[in-house]
Amino acid sequence: MSPGASKKLIIFITIDTEDNYFEVPRLIIGEGITGNPGIHMILDITEKYGFKSNVFLDVYNHQNFHPGVLQRIAQSICDRGHAVELHTHPDYTKHLDFYKSYIYKYPLEGQIRIMEYGKNLIYDWTGEYPVAHRGGSYAMNEDTLNALYEVGIPIDSSLYFQHKNNQLKEAFTINKVCFYARTIEVPVTLVRIAKRDGSYRNSKFDIDAHSHDQLIKVIQSAKENSLPTLTLFLHSFSFIRRNTKKACGEDDPRALFRSLSRNRSFKCEILGIDDNKVVKYDQLLNYIAQDSDIEVLTFRDWYQTDPDFDCGSDFIPVI
Repeated sequence: MSPGASKKLIIFITIDTEDNYFEVPRLIIGEGITGNPGIHMILDITEKYGFKSNVFLDVYNHQNFHPGVLQRIAQSICDRGHAVELHTHPDYTKHLDFYKSYIYKYPLEGQIRIMEYGKNLIYDWTGEYPVAHRGGSYAMNEDTLNALYEVGIPIDSSLYFQHKNNQLKEAFTINKVCFYARTIEVPVTLVRIAKRDGSYRNSKFDIDAHSHDQLIKVIQSAKENSLPTLTLFLHSFSFIRRNTKKACGEDDPRALFRSLSRNRSFKCEILGIDDNKVVKYDQLLNYIAQDSDIEVLTFRDWYQTDPDFDCGSDFIPVI
């Protein structure tokens, strides 16, 4: 570890930012919903406690909005001091013929093309190249990591242990940061939920998935068992009450907005702001801010500390 490097528990706030349903970015910025409960509301609370976040932006669907809409969103996030990183979701419309399926279904050359396209868009929009990547729906394989190396993106955060879209030949880590295939892997933090019958269900450290007390328990457990990092997971629509169902599902009469997904398989119904999630996120960050043994970092700032990948344990928190 480099001199002065942190030995605190490091938490990365990550926000997958995407809208594969609406012609205006309702699931990104909360457009048309009272309170605008999208990415900027999440950033407001994040900044309230002096923290910065990693915004994984799906740029591949930008042509499905009016020209310049996603660019302005990216610029506004960057202008606030947050990191705009690359999120690779396929484009299911006619615009990008080179990216129509999960990224692991493409050979190395195809993945390099996909990465280069997204990386250059982010640079054109923000003036900064991304330093981190997350595959849409956790899609990745060894070629994904090699492609990231080839295009100069040093960090991946797609690995979600035992997820079906992690098409890796080797389970080289679960929760511990490591260096593999010439890339730094910062996994999506796997959490196991204990069931009454003694079995476990896999989940992740996600504001949408757990109660406030459960989220705190994950943090405490990580500290007690020397897990050096946690990846806190949100979506740009975490504060939006919504239904996602098959396209043939019955409509909810309470819905303010409704739209089919771009591949026409699912539909999303928006019901309004989720006040409970807003409060839960605020309370969680308040807890983190009061613990001097926790540091919240962007991947960009963390990478510049020359981090040590050998310290700590590959622990799985159980709640």
